[in-house]
Amino acid sequence: MVLPFKQVSVDHAYKEGEEDRSLAYWQNIHENFFSKWLHRDGLNFSQVSLVIIEGFRVVYPRDQKLPISWGFFTLREG
Repeated sequence: MVLPFKQVSVDHAYKEGEEDRSLAYWQNIHENFFSKWLHRDGLNFSQVSLVIIEGFRVVYPRDQKLPISWGFFTLREG
């Protein structure tokens, strides 16, 4: 999903699972990252800069053995 930075939800920040999972923490670290990255190309970050957010659900947990006939695991957008 593409949306302005300021519209990233509390739910998305929590699901990303960084530090204390708060939106304030998510915004702070990502604003710093995007600002530095864009500055290298002569661009400026703002609260309306577009970001792409994605969510995935693990179908098979890491600690669960996959069936022998499968050589892959599947992720589904969630």
